[in-house]
Amino acid sequence: MVGAFTFFYPNLKPIRLFFTFYPNIYELGVDGAFEKAFGITMEELYVEFEEFLSLPADQQMGIIPNP
Repeated sequence: MVGAFTFFYPNLKPIRLFFTFYPNIYELGVDGAFEKAFGITMEELYVEFEEFLSLPADQQMGIIPNP
């Protein structure tokens, strides 16, 4: 899961994380809060992440932003 979040990190908006994701975890669970905050299901994230992992390393490095 950590790898998938690292992959998704460029799409994370801190304001959504703090004001939509975290406050909704109790009511919706992690998966529901994630979908509400970011507009993508955890399953969709994992599918995209698996596709990312199937790419050659040089293509992966081109997708992940440098710090």
